[in-house]
Amino acid sequence: LIMDIEPVQGGACVVNNADGKVQQCAFESVQCPSGTEFVSAGKLLRDYPREERKCFKEAATIPIGKCLLNADHGLCTGSKSNCVGCNRLTKEEDCYQTVDEYCTIYDNYYNAIANNNNK
Repeated sequence: LIMDIEPVQGGACVVNNADGKVQQCAFESVQCPSGTEFVSAGKLLRDYPREERKCFKEAATIPIGKCLLNADHGLCTGSKSNCVGCNRLTKEEDCYQTVDEYCTIYDNYYNAIANNNNK
């Protein structure tokens, strides 16, 4: 079985003003600085087509970290808020690594295949 693998498409952090300029590409709202609003990849494609191409090309440069606790099974994600094991009683450095060189925009796809094959 051969499958075409496409990278995750990035959304963007858009400045909250009349210009609505893309400040940076992002996968989720927690990656956006204050004064910006997260726009999903779909909305970016629909409402900001020129910027969408930029964020599609730059998706590989958006930082991706990794959940460290067993409960998360090595999930690669842009925010510790997505880690089941991270809570207010757990130090961030014990449950989430901000940038992980092994987490890529393809990583979770391969993890899902490996996990399904090991069942």
